[in-house]
Amino acid sequence: MIKSSTSARQKHGIARNLIAICGTVAGFVLGANIDFRAQAQMSMSGMPGTANESPFLAENAAAMDKMMADMAVKPTGDVDHDFVEMMVPHHQGAIDMAKAFSRYGHNEQLRRLAQEIVVTQQQEIVTMRLALGEPLPPSSAPPTQPQIPPAAGSSAPMSHDSMTRK
Repeated sequence: MIKSSTSARQKHGIARNLIAICGTVAGFVLGANIDFRAQAQMSMSGMPGTANESPFLAENAAAMDKMMADMAVKPTGDVDHDFVEMMVPHHQGAIDMAKAFSRYGHNEQLRRLAQEIVVTQQQEIVTMRLALGEPLPPSSAPPTQPQIPPAAGSSAPMSHDSMTRK
């Protein structure tokens, strides 16, 4: 007889392995975070050649700090839920870092890659949320489009239907 379901023991082992992998990745990222923070502090202190990087390094360090804090989730025993709870902040961190690069980077190939990172990471967040039946976050403007405020006197956001001409 072939068992098609995963046993509780196997799920627990998978959860442990997943948490160990995330911890290893987090340790690597945390190490990189320390380097960015140190570079941001050095460039703010007037070290030659790095002053123009200060805003990028500061934004990048802030994005990494937020990502690391948000990834520290307490395991619930639900591997699927725990995976998504750790991966969504990881993906959001990538989005925030790519947006910071888009503001300050000069290499057009890397700027296009940063835009692709924003789009694909947002799509993966949506995919993970949908897989768990969770509500989707509110949508935002694409990274190349400015945020458009609601019309004066309107408290509700505009929908696609309200923007079409009749």
